[in-house]
Amino acid sequence: MRLLAAISTVMLLLLVGCVAQNNYKHAFSESTALQANTDHYAVPAEKTFQAIKSTFVRQGFNIDQADFHGGIIKATRNFKDSQNEEISFSITATADIETTDEGSLVTLAASQQTILHRKVYEWWHLLWLIPLFPIGVDYQTVVTAEGNITEPKFYTDFFADVHKTLAKMTSAVPAGNIGQKNIISSTTGSASSQENQNNLLSTPTGSAGLQENH
Repeated sequence: MRLLAAISTVMLLLLVGCVAQNNYKHAFSESTALQANTDHYAVPAEKTFQAIKSTFVRQGFNIDQADFHGGIIKATRNFKDSQNEEISFSITATADIETTDEGSLVTLAASQQTILHRKVYEWWHLLWLIPLFPIGVDYQTVVTAEGNITEPKFYTDFFADVHKTLAKMTSAVPAGNIGQKNIISSTTGSASSQENQNNLLSTPTGSAGLQENH
């Protein structure tokens, strides 16, 4: 029986290994490619780069890498499961920004880890057999699942948020233009005041001349 169990275990491990190896062979196949993870923006790559960085930060991501010349932004975010305090999720997202004739093209790839946080107690045993009370605790983290995020909604939500950020950036008036307008208005107002002052100064002189002639 033990020999049969050992043989079954070995065969199962070999079968799992073969399946995993076959999955790697399809890493660059169209059947395993991510869906809806690209989007185009009719603005220069520089603006798209800033909008993507702002989108990540606003959504609670930490910027791990931001290389404008390489067109790469890498960000991570960790958050807890709302239903289980012992479970948390770690998301890693990488955005690639390319310059095109019409503007810029963005490709996003993201992966997720599900992490279990648990406390393992060390017990004092009576006669090395019966645990009576804890004498220590060890905190452990175990990755229970990981892989690419394949849900299209994750990517469409991201691209929609980037579009909103770009719209806000476009509608905002640069501070330099506001200052320039204020300077122009101030200059125009000063010129008008000076002209009015000259008119007031010239009026009494004209009145005096009329009185003298009279």
